[in-house]
Amino acid sequence: MTPSFLAESIPENRKVLVSTTTRHIPDIVRQLNEWQYLERTLHRLLAAWGRHHQELDDKAALHRHVWDQAEIIRRLRERIEQFPGGKPDAWVHPAFESFANVVLLAPAFEDALDAVYHHLLCPLVRAYAEHVQNAHPIHDAPTVALLHEINTLKEQHYFWYRDYRRRHPHATDPAYREALERGIATLGDFRQPMPAFEGKGADLCGVNVDFVLPHSSGRPHDWRSRYDIMPYLTADFSEHVEARRLFWAIGYLREINLPDEQLRWLYYGHRMPWTWHHDISRHLWDESRHGLSGYSRLRDWGIAVSDVGLPPSNGTGLRVFPEATPISERILDPYVAETNFLTPGVPMSPQNLYNEVFFIGMVAENGHFIVKNEAYDDFRSGEDFESAEMMLFDIIDETTHVQYAHRWLPLLAEQAGIDNTMYRERAVKARAEKQQEELCRIEEAQGLPRTPGFGPWEHYQALLEKIRQCIPFSPEFKPERRSHKPM
Repeated sequence: MTPSFLAESIPENRKVLVSTTTRHIPDIVRQLNEWQYLERTLHRLLAAWGRHHQELDDKAALHRHVWDQAEIIRRLRERIEQFPGGKPDAWVHPAFESFANVVLLAPAFEDALDAVYHHLLCPLVRAYAEHVQNAHPIHDAPTVALLHEINTLKEQHYFWYRDYRRRHPHATDPAYREALERGIATLGDFRQPMPAFEGKGADLCGVNVDFVLPHSSGRPHDWRSRYDIMPYLTADFSEHVEARRLFWAIGYLREINLPDEQLRWLYYGHRMPWTWHHDISRHLWDESRHGLSGYSRLRDWGIAVSDVGLPPSNGTGLRVFPEATPISERILDPYVAETNFLTPGVPMSPQNLYNEVFFIGMVAENGHFIVKNEAYDDFRSGEDFESAEMMLFDIIDETTHVQYAHRWLPLLAEQAGIDNTMYRERAVKARAEKQQEELCRIEEAQGLPRTPGFGPWEHYQALLEKIRQCIPFSPEFKPERRSHKPM
């Protein structure tokens, strides 16, 4: 006799995963491969369109969703591998690629968001829920548990989208919406595996179509500052702990630019294995969290983005001065009045991708451990524990990120046709060159005016005073002279 709790949990007309044509792999494996392709498509769509976001909170949500998608894909792949003969990279029906490319080529950014967070998300959630309701709760319990977890994440993504749409009302382009609906219907609403096919299956979304990411990423409304105070922070970095405290908050704020750049790594790195995309997705989310750490710390001190500036990392929007222009003039008016950050960019080549991963992992991140540890020690000793915590968690994350570079540079080099044998030595040389360039900038910045009435100097001093008044260091704290900023 069936126990009552089991009888209640098994539907009368349940979805049986074995038929007369089934051999030793149940039908759910092919379905899982197709669902994984769709989730991988969503991951690539976030990378493809994510640079259009402007406001910091929306950027951070996008970056978190990239990591969530990576975790969804990882879990689906692991479930597929649990079946004998299950292959997470098995071909799926070519109709999936055709549909994915229709979604990618949205008329505009807002239409792409509608596709990602509504037109694809909702039928996927329904398909997952239907399987959970109709599959045997014991036989296929691992899949049922997995789909429960995935739908919990999907719910969070949808709630963000609902809030976004309340702030930014939009109606999906009718022709685009109809194309999406036709494509979803062709794929059986994602509810049943597609028929068997012969020959080549679906390549990843976007690999075979002409689509390029924007040259830069969108900027928040208050991204321009009146003055550029960074040269003062560069000059004072080694001598003044207050300058270091302000510098790190600004520096971390500006780290939110890196995940926007890493969206390009994910989109143009399609030749790399999935595990690389998973590592980069985590790296990307970590850098986004660092950006929010700096933003949060500045807000604790009553400092706005417009007080310090948030230019993109590639220099777009910065005014170009004649070479002979004194630094005291350059910091007075650092930004151009109007900038279109979203003009089409240039696709990343394998060589570009290798060079960026090499620089971030082996030069930039590897080159800051000394000064970051010094800052952690200072802020902890001075009893600014929030700032110390910000430094410590970054140091922990960056240690992992350097290992990502060591892990993946050999394969990136192979794909790019670059000799990677002496990469450690090249990194040491590059860090030394960056340090020398920084010493030249420090020498130049030390000549800046430090007198009342000079706007940048007064603004810099006002920001330092805000921090002192808000969170002073312990009276017993005796700061030491520290290392120069390395680059």
